[in-house]
Order: sequence, then structure tokens, then C-alpha cells
Amino acid sequence: MTTPIDTSVRQEEDRVRTMPVLYFLAAIVIIGCGLVTWAWFALRAHERAGGVTRIPGTPAAEVTTMGGLYHTLIGLDTAMDAMNRRAEHTLSSWAWVDRERGIVRIPIEAAMQALTDTVPR
Repeated sequence: MTTPIDTSVRQEEDRVRTMPVLYFLAAIVIIGCGLVTWAWFALRAHERAGGVTRIPGTPAAEVTTMGGLYHTLIGLDTAMDAMNRRAEHTLSSWAWVDRERGIVRIPIEAAMQALTDTVPR
């Protein structure tokens, strides 16, 4: 014996309700804009009051300019200076690389001059 199918029960369509999602997104955008505006006004007020933003108890950083940009000294690192001095010495000195095979290192200026002298114009 078969049971009759109840046709009065219908499945609701699968869909996302867009209005609550849009309200939520609008609230997030409004809150985000408000926070950014508040932070901007707070920063400007701090600057007008002459406040310096730094960690208390630390000395003021030395400000230098390089290429038109301002840089602050974070830490004294001499490793890069030593590496640059070694590279400069390598580029500007004469030395044997492999004497048996006749390979010599010459200064970069001399190499460029030798190339321009040998290239026909």
C-alpha cells in the first residue's frame, strides 16, 4: 500500500537575503570611515600641540637626507659599509684571479676604457 504524497508542503527557494547583507556592509563602511577620520583629527591635533611621536626614554633619531628622502638612523650597522668598501676595492684594483690560466682582474674604469678603445665606431 502506498502513502499519498502531501503536496501542500513546498520547499522555500535557496537564496541569500540581500538587504541584511547590504545593511551590514554599509555599517562597516560607515564605521571604518569614522575611525579613519577620528585618527586623522587626533594626529593633526597631536602635531599642532607640538607632540613628538616616539617611545618614551629613547633619544631623538638623527635625520639624514638621501636622494631627496628623509631617513632616520635606526641602528648603526657597519657590515654594509665594510661590504661596500670591499666591493669598491675589488672594482678598482688589479689582481691575479688565476695566474696559471692568465686570468687577471682589472679596475672597472680600465676595462670600460679598453672596451671603448677596441670597439670600432
